Amino acid sequence: MKFGTLVNYNLGVTTRIKLQFGPQWGMLLSEKVDSLRTPQDIFKKGDFSLAGGIMFQLPLVHFGARFEQGLTNINAIDDRDKWKNQSFQLFAGVTF
Repeated sequence: MKFGTLVNYNLGVTTRIKLQFGPQWGMLLSEKVDSLRTPQDIFKKGDFSLAGGIMFQLPLVHFGARFEQGLTNINAIDDRDKWKNQSFQLFAGVTF
């Protein structure tokens, strides 16, 4: 689950195209990995990331794309390897 506070910055003279950027905090809701056969958790429970993207806002709907880059090492097994979340998101919604 992710919780973020993204700032919308209007591009140009129109308010329909917006750049989005800001921090996000995420938490792991469940973990199931059968291939490692280890009793310990392999992922840390929370992470911090930065997100940025673009949104197009129309009178009734909005849609866009966003990239998220994790800043926190989520590897709970050892500190030799650094694992970080990355995601690309497409979204659409209703504008109220």
